[in-house]
Amino acid sequence: MKAERGRGAADQKVPPQVILAMQAMLPDLATKKRQAAEYFLSHPDHVAFMSLRKVALAARVSTGIVMKLLRDLGYQSYGDFKADFQHWVTGRYNYFSATAETATRSASQKKSLLEKIAENDIENIRRTVAGSTVANVRVAAQIIMSARKVFVVGMRVTACIAMYLAYQLAFVREDVILLDNANQTLVDSIADFSTDDVLIAISFFPYASLTAATVEHAIAKGTSVISLTDRENSPVTAKRGLTLIFGVESPWIYNSITASLVLAQVLVAETLVLSGNDALRRINKRERLFQTFAVFEK
Repeated sequence: MKAERGRGAADQKVPPQVILAMQAMLPDLATKKRQAAEYFLSHPDHVAFMSLRKVALAARVSTGIVMKLLRDLGYQSYGDFKADFQHWVTGRYNYFSATAETATRSASQKKSLLEKIAENDIENIRRTVAGSTVANVRVAAQIIMSARKVFVVGMRVTACIAMYLAYQLAFVREDVILLDNANQTLVDSIADFSTDDVLIAISFFPYASLTAATVEHAIAKGTSVISLTDRENSPVTAKRGLTLIFGVESPWIYNSITASLVLAQVLVAETLVLSGNDALRRINKRERLFQTFAVFEK
């Protein structure tokens, strides 16, 4: 029953399959499941921007009941369910205004924003290291080391993660290229993608269209793709590529980037370990250059 979404633009105002499925099964649901479904149907904006715990609390059911309902609908995780609601809801509402309104409405005076955001990001990191991502990081590092060139792309809020990753990887190996659209030159930078290259694409909801387009071009050229994103079927993943999932849950306006930065750091560290003495020599050479140009204060 899971909702299908193509990569192209779609009419987000049309209720997705999950809404129609819940409406159809409503009469036959057990009491608590029906209570949860009725709440989801009545408050789609809450589902789109609230955590599993908070939405279960608002529906006055347990998180276990919510997950049982989701499995009936064909979902394996609340994240995928929530993302389908986000895609639908943001076709009718402004994303940032909606998230800001929801965050303000659910704000608690019991904890400071610092405490809430810090605790939330700790949980994001836990979710990131608890999945298959841990095993895939070493595989990603091997792909990076064997590539002719490494291209890194991340637009808008993920641009800072892309810049960090490209900068650090350049310490470890040659031919690391940070892609951006400065002076409208992105297309020129990706014109020579080859089957010997790898593209590292970083994006999460709401996904930057330029990043998704760059991934599509890489797929067409046969370039390997490593995706750092928030879900398996995001627009920046490739069927034959490698996907590293990180947690993005946030109690505030925009999704969190903390876990993605941790993932980027680990990816650099794994690549360094695989590089061995070659990377150490490259780092020493870079440090001597720093000293020649007095890059850092003594």
